[in-house]
Amino acid sequence: MLELSRRDFLRRALAGGTAIAAGLRSATTTAAPISTKVTSNPTSVFSSVYYLGIAEGLFAKHEWNITELIPSGAGGAAIRTIATGGIPIGGMSATAAFQAWLVGAPIRIVTLCINKPTELLYVVKPGSSISKPEDLAGKKIGYTGPGSGTHAAATLALDRLGLTGKVELVATGGIREGLALLDRGEIDVASQLESIVKASDKHKVVFRVPDLVPKYAYGAIVVAESFAQKEPQRVSAFLAARSESVERVKKDPEAAANAWFKGTRGFELESLTRSVKAMNAAQGWITTGWDLDAVHASLRSMELIGSIPSAKNVPLAEMLDQTFIEPDRRIKI
Repeated sequence: MLELSRRDFLRRALAGGTAIAAGLRSATTTAAPISTKVTSNPTSVFSSVYYLGIAEGLFAKHEWNITELIPSGAGGAAIRTIATGGIPIGGMSATAAFQAWLVGAPIRIVTLCINKPTELLYVVKPGSSISKPEDLAGKKIGYTGPGSGTHAAATLALDRLGLTGKVELVATGGIREGLALLDRGEIDVASQLESIVKASDKHKVVFRVPDLVPKYAYGAIVVAESFAQKEPQRVSAFLAARSESVERVKKDPEAAANAWFKGTRGFELESLTRSVKAMNAAQGWITTGWDLDAVHASLRSMELIGSIPSAKNVPLAEMLDQTFIEPDRRIKI
């Protein structure tokens, strides 16, 4: 299989750029604790890791004083927060991270964090003629934004159903915005998250993404290139804190849901608990490391969308940074 370098890939398909890699750095740091904001998505289950880890002092133990979780936005908006917003690190859509790296954004993608989309579902209004995935042909389906997890999920689901090119995909700007468009009749199907579902909701589930797309690179941790170069030990410390937080979420989903509930507004505890338990049951958490099958699925979605010309030419060994991954978790790429 032909695999181009990042420089060659950009020259042939997009623009110019380079990548930098180094050896594993120790998670131990003797510098003063860093106080900073971190990007996340408060509506997504992966934010439960941060809420619990902050509440239980796991990030503070590793010299990270996280002062605020900044909503990262859908798709490319999250990357811009890292690359240009002065925030050093955060979690976001893996497909958005891949796309940004491929066009030369000054970032490193240091680990996958979720490889199973357990929280994603697609819904319709009450009384809709759409009752199953096969009814989607000719319909308008909403997703949050280009490069988002919902964009990849919708694309892969339609591919699995043989409906690629037979529906209209509509960028809505967000989950709640998509539900508003659905209620106004401007789209036929909207993306939804388990955490947002309320007992009073009238929407009807057409399909849950894991039923059609059991695995893809759903979320990743991205670091500003300048921060990775200047503060490598900080990056390792952050990942160590996050790994401990993931293990706590897996061990005590109720505590994770409660921390998530206390750190946000407008959610129902039952929905948050259900979301965390679903991820735990699916074993979709990744502490540090890469899942190539999940990455290939995401690249397939990007190819279908047309954001990359060919998934087989993506320089995976450069894009999937293993600098900060423990040696026993590194894979051959």
